[in-house]
Amino acid sequence: MTSYLRWMMPVLVAVLLPASCSEDTHQAVPVDAGALPDGSEPPDGTAPDDASVPDASEDGDAATGIQPLSFVFVHGLERTEDERITAQDDLIDVETYLLAAIGARVASYETERGVSLVVQSRRVNLYTDLDGVLLSPSLDSAGDGSGIATATRWREQLVAKIEQAYPNGERNLVLVAHSTGARVSMEVAANVGDDGSPQGHDWGLADRIAGVVTAHGAIDALENPAFEFTVPTGFHIACLAVNETGICDYLAYVSAMEAADWVALHKRALMLTSQADCGLSAWLGACDKSLPTAAMGSPRAWGMTMVRSHTTQVPAHGHLYGAFCHSDLTDPGSPRHQDAVAALGEHILDWLLVAAPRVVNVDSPEPPIDAPELPADTLSASYPLLADCGPVEQDWGAPEAVGVCLHPGPSDGDDHAVAEEDLVVTDAAQCGGALAWMHAHQGELHAARLWYKSYSVAEGGGLLYQLPVD
Repeated sequence: MTSYLRWMMPVLVAVLLPASCSEDTHQAVPVDAGALPDGSEPPDGTAPDDASVPDASEDGDAATGIQPLSFVFVHGLERTEDERITAQDDLIDVETYLLAAIGARVASYETERGVSLVVQSRRVNLYTDLDGVLLSPSLDSAGDGSGIATATRWREQLVAKIEQAYPNGERNLVLVAHSTGARVSMEVAANVGDDGSPQGHDWGLADRIAGVVTAHGAIDALENPAFEFTVPTGFHIACLAVNETGICDYLAYVSAMEAADWVALHKRALMLTSQADCGLSAWLGACDKSLPTAAMGSPRAWGMTMVRSHTTQVPAHGHLYGAFCHSDLTDPGSPRHQDAVAALGEHILDWLLVAAPRVVNVDSPEPPIDAPELPADTLSASYPLLADCGPVEQDWGAPEAVGVCLHPGPSDGDDHAVAEEDLVVTDAAQCGGALAWMHAHQGELHAARLWYKSYSVAEGGGLLYQLPVD
């Protein structure tokens, strides 16, 4: 066992830390001076976990109201003390890009709505106390085998840091989170308690958080048989070789899928996923080296990408924002860093200003539609795609559909994603539509399994159009 772990250690360090898997896919801002919102300095007199916001508009005279927008950037797992003391800087380049770019895009929005958009931004560090001192024992140390102990500590820390960063009840909070930070952000936004269910605990921020953006999020529990972990010990034991007990319990056994679905349904959520060839990885199929793509989003997320799961294909939920590795967002030395930062920033801006879609299937995306076997070049029956946009929201285009062509046999190893051109989607006048599948194989009978999502948006489309104005 010792020799095995010695051989595996470089792999585990590369894979289990924020860090070859690839697969074909279908598919007026006034200055915030940098002090805390009440104008005071942080308790220890050092710089706060935030950055100044550039002035993006000179056209405030015509505005009829002030609309606040308050970003909170949340980091993921860090291992060393040096990394933890500066964890708030993990997403600094994303913050810098977003705050610069929003200034160039917000003028037409302000004119249209007759508002002056006032943006604040904070980067929080969950590894330090309110005085900026590293926690001891560390945030990730407490383990009870369930994951609850560390999950609770992450949630408590996020709440405390948000309240410190925005102590005056600032509203319209948008959490932008990476990796494990994505999981805890969903949990706090959904008021998850010790039982893991949404609305099981009041974290006191429900009326202030407007939405959550996740990138490479560790949303689902990783000790999941659906995710193919190549190390024979399984994820949890392998994680313990290089990380503290508590964080391994949290990552392995706690899922934020219900929390993420709740946020997507009751607030707004943008779950951005990725897959890339990042070299050596302990995951088979689509991943970003550190996480399976299928672990990065929940069924109620906008977007689907077909990925391998053992001998077949299943949808990975969330919007594929690019071919990036887990650490590309946070590592300035990565050759893909700037591209990842720009891609994330533009997706966030589109979500804020253009469209923040919500899944409105009458049924969940699960269970799928099981289409019976068809001969070659045959179009299936038309399946209704039932959706309800409700009285306030409006239809957001044609439904999205993906599928897997099912090859019979004991291994089903030839199952593959249905080509986009073989899915015939019809848009309804309001919400929903219809879906048919074309079987394109010559001389064979094959069935298919199909998934769909219908989407709505509020009037105006983007999240900013839904946020209150003072």
